[in-house]
Amino acid sequence: MHSNYDVEQATRPAIAITLDGFDAYLRKVLTSDKDITYLHARANKYQHVLTSCNASELLAMSHDMQRQTMRALSHLAKFNGCYETWQRIIKNHALHWRHTDDNFNFFEKEDINEMLDRIKQAIKVLPADCANTLVVATMLGLRADESCKAIGLIKQATKDYYNEERGILEHYRHKDLFIRRSKKAYISLVDDDLLTLAKQSSDSYHSIRSYLKRRKIPMPMRYCRKVFATYLRQHGIETEFIDLLQGRTPASIFGKHYYRPDFDKQAKRILRLLPELKKELA
Repeated sequence: MHSNYDVEQATRPAIAITLDGFDAYLRKVLTSDKDITYLHARANKYQHVLTSCNASELLAMSHDMQRQTMRALSHLAKFNGCYETWQRIIKNHALHWRHTDDNFNFFEKEDINEMLDRIKQAIKVLPADCANTLVVATMLGLRADESCKAIGLIKQATKDYYNEERGILEHYRHKDLFIRRSKKAYISLVDDDLLTLAKQSSDSYHSIRSYLKRRKIPMPMRYCRKVFATYLRQHGIETEFIDLLQGRTPASIFGKHYYRPDFDKQAKRILRLLPELKKELA
């Protein structure tokens, strides 16, 4: 007697998988060179999982290795237009997006002063427009690629983006750029000075990264978002409001159902803090 899975394997149409152009695709959705190189290699090694619909070997992997391989195959499936097939493979093999982090490594992570130093080190050597990008990214609190997209829209004076009355950038109106499956950005608070600085900034992440790479200086944009969150929290801004500005959906019952702050009051507090944060980067 054959299982439904055996029947599906026997009757499924052949799937053609290509990696031509996959690197360029990854560079549009990811920002880390190391991550892109690793996932590309992983996808190349395990692309047969998509063509055979057999992911049995993933079950024998460690949790971390399995998760990274699943990430690579998810991107490859989306690139090749066979994501539904990949979803069926996941279901048929009872694969799970496991993530465990039971190591206490708080003291191994950079503190806010170390992160500020790394950003300032890069600002000193970058051309003015690229240096401005790091400042803007720190004051917006977005991910690196989101900050560059925001700068691009500001420079283009894109309609339905800057809400002058409320003093916010409305990322949620541009879902194709800011609303992704696992990474989202909804709004950012801005003032006139920040808008002016954004118009004088580069919107090319790769240009900044390449400039620093040639000078063997680490790309610090991943710290900008962390500095923003840490600085606001240290100055009394509630975690739930910081989460809102960084695109995180509340995980707690309180955050989901009960937290209803006075937006304008909180916004004014943060806008008063942003010039002080900017001084930290000088």
